[in-house]
Amino acid sequence: MKDKRILNEINDEFEAFYKEHFRTVAKHVHRKVSNEQIVEDVTQETFYLALVKWDQVKNSDAPLRWLYQTANYKLQELQRKAITHPTVPLDEVGEMPVSEDVSQQMSELEIVASESLTKEEWELLKKYHIIGYTVEELAEEAGITANNMRVRISRVTGKLRKNMER
Repeated sequence: MKDKRILNEINDEFEAFYKEHFRTVAKHVHRKVSNEQIVEDVTQETFYLALVKWDQVKNSDAPLRWLYQTANYKLQELQRKAITHPTVPLDEVGEMPVSEDVSQQMSELEIVASESLTKEEWELLKKYHIIGYTVEELAEEAGITANNMRVRISRVTGKLRKNMER
């Protein structure tokens, strides 16, 4: 009971912190990249890490500076990945038939997802990334705020990504 109360206090503290600084961090990231999806992803990953290291962040002399530095590190990490794993916009590729490799990769994705995610987490990712539900629709369905849903999606996506790299 005491643990639940402490957890609720942490959630309330973090949610207030998130609401206060989310736009500021997103603007900071947007000054460095113009792609809105990347801005949102980097900002969400920054706040996810802030949640994981909440004691360190809230006791920091400059929590906003901590967020900026973390966002910068996340951008550098993304740039390193872009160099080692270049991509081409789908508009330039044209229509490609689905190969057995893609089918096999989807099977592997489903296997890793079933081993590393709960059924609810996997359904959430499919709804968001594959079916195309908006964050707001998913938040309403779950009965939570859109900001909380963004953090949840980021956390689950990171969990799956980490297990895919193994």
